[in-house]
Amino acid sequence: METIGPRVKRGREAGTATVKPLGKAAGQSHKKSGFLFHTPHLKEDHYPRDSERAPAVRSATQNPSVLNHLRTHGIRPTRQRQILAKLLFGKGDRHITADALYQESRDLGTGISRATVYNTLHQFTKAGLLREISVASGLSCFDTNLTTHHHFLFEEEGRLQDIPGDKIDFSRFPEAPEGADISSISVTVRLKNR
Repeated sequence: METIGPRVKRGREAGTATVKPLGKAAGQSHKKSGFLFHTPHLKEDHYPRDSERAPAVRSATQNPSVLNHLRTHGIRPTRQRQILAKLLFGKGDRHITADALYQESRDLGTGISRATVYNTLHQFTKAGLLREISVASGLSCFDTNLTTHHHFLFEEEGRLQDIPGDKIDFSRFPEAPEGADISSISVTVRLKNR
């Protein structure tokens, strides 16, 4: 199988579309970059536009609360950011990895790239909309709950569960090094199955 760019493969299935050189595929198709994307699940000459995608995609890009939420935090509400914000904040407090969010957006047929998901998560974290929690070396979860709380980490599953902030009591704190202040304290209780 020959690779065409970073993610497209020629001749076999690439995601939900089979990519073949122009003129060599039959059936429903959509021309793009000199190749024919054969999509048997779509009607002939039909490629989904935003208005024809899943209702969650339409509602995210037309939802004033998502738009206001992003604008309030100084983030330009692009279509992709609105969709990702709806997925992140539309389901209550949650912990999610970048790969899991990418898969959710892919399942909706949004066409958002993995790089856009990573960049958006880090932008939301920098703006104070999310908190990044290191679960393991090279693996982070993003937390939508910004209240004071701690976490149980189920190590075998890589799953986080919230512990209310008042369930852990601190009697002493170390002094911060000179020139620094303590901004927050977060406790992660690591659990192993019996």
